[in-house]
Amino acid sequence: MSRAADPQLCVDFVNTVDWRTDPVRRQELLHTHQDLIRWSQRHGMISESAERKLARRADHHPRVAGQIFDRSLALRDAIYRVLSAVAAEREAGRPDLDIISREAQHAAQHLRLKQSDGDFQWEWAGDDDALERLLWPIVRSATDLLTSDQLARVRECEGPGCGWIILDTTRNRSKRWCNMQSCGNRAKVKRFYQRHKQETTAK
Repeated sequence: MSRAADPQLCVDFVNTVDWRTDPVRRQELLHTHQDLIRWSQRHGMISESAERKLARRADHHPRVAGQIFDRSLALRDAIYRVLSAVAAEREAGRPDLDIISREAQHAAQHLRLKQSDGDFQWEWAGDDDALERLLWPIVRSATDLLTSDQLARVRECEGPGCGWIILDTTRNRSKRWCNMQSCGNRAKVKRFYQRHKQETTAK
């Protein structure tokens, strides 16, 4: 049977922005198509040889690479807004769903069913050096997540200004922060000072 894409992939892609909702500290981690290529290799989407091949093609076709990179950021931000809406139990915006749908329809043209040892699964067909192939597994991860029971585990970090999306895999679904050592500790310190201030004021 076919295997669903890893939902963590699209979440990791969304989180290529640090301090997303903080206009002062916001930090973009992807600046060029080359950054996207390197990110894809680190996340197991392509091999090292494919990384080199795609990097050369991007150098030879900078305009096309730039257009695809712009599409990747538009897709990333649409996925973020939809998952953020899910986490807040709001209705997702139609324009964002349309962006994801268009990319998903395009990616579906490059899926091919194969059989191996009696098992069926999807594989990506097409040119190995197609610059847009980096978008295909990301959008499939997103659509698989949005249509699965894993959606109930989507959270947005409660750290002020963080904006990272997390998949809560804890047994009691109690995860509130992307990282207890960073956002979690800041939240605890903030609560401590607020409590201390209230106690001081009350005296």
